[in-house]
Amino acid sequence: MNTVFFDLDGTISLEEFNNTFDFIELYYCYHKCRKKLLLKYVYTILMILMPYSFIKKRRILINLLFNNIVADDLTKFTKKCYLPIFHTKLNYNVVEKIKEYKKKGYHLVLLTACTEIPAKIISKDLGFDDCISTTFIIKDKKICGVDEDNFGDLKISALEKNLKNREFLKECIYYTDDTKNEKKLISLFKTAYIVKDTAILRYEV
Repeated sequence: MNTVFFDLDGTISLEEFNNTFDFIELYYCYHKCRKKLLLKYVYTILMILMPYSFIKKRRILINLLFNNIVADDLTKFTKKCYLPIFHTKLNYNVVEKIKEYKKKGYHLVLLTACTEIPAKIISKDLGFDDCISTTFIIKDKKICGVDEDNFGDLKISALEKNLKNREFLKECIYYTDDTKNEKKLISLFKTAYIVKDTAILRYEV
């Protein structure tokens, strides 16, 4: 089966739009959670100052910002409010590529560090066949933390878990904007394309 993988942030959506942290900020704005919005800014500044790796800072921040939110509420917000905003942030050159592959019968997979609830809804909305994303721990319908993060080269572990066969990727195509954090990941694919603003360039080692 011909399979194409697409990253989300900076690839399908524009570089300045983040489908994890902009998403949760918009959720707080929609529900007028002023205290939580203020805490988001405070947490973000604290994470910048902390002497941790970016991956650890990101995980801590997601845990803090999403903790105790009812998963169904995030689903409703995504469908009703977030998708229309997301559609204004699309990189239409990449969206056209997705449509082209879809018409040719390719199997399309969204491979993203975005958290699972918006990622799955966005994936379905854009016509993807599968979605591999950052997952939550959910108990009693409430989010209580990150299960598996899918940022950068951590996507390799997620792919191995979902696909069971790394060799399969040697026949696949990948679209991303992140050559810095995904060097190992990109090397696993037969062909990779790098998205820079409106340009789509074939990756050359």
